Amino acid sequence: MTKRQEYIFAYDICNENQQEQLRKILKAYAIGSQDSLYECWLNEAEHQKLVAQVQKILTDDDRCLSFLRPKKFILYGSAKPLQYHPFIVS
Repeated sequence: MTKRQEYIFAYDICNENQQEQLRKILKAYAIGSQDSLYECWLNEAEHQKLVAQVQKILTDDDRCLSFLRPKKFILYGSAKPLQYHPFIVS
């Protein structure tokens, strides 16, 4: 069984049509989201597939960051970490 890891995707895209396309793709994989930030539990193959889909949408002026969520992190403001138990059927 392939190991899943939590990836964070964040984007900055000016064009509203491209934003909507990217949101639709990311929501298909996301377990949580907030505006332009998405949390996704992915294995390596899913991550590569998602990155390939994202790259098709982006232009030179756009940015999309993807990184593994660190084990330790600091939360600022009134936001609270998601409380969930990942359950993925493959």
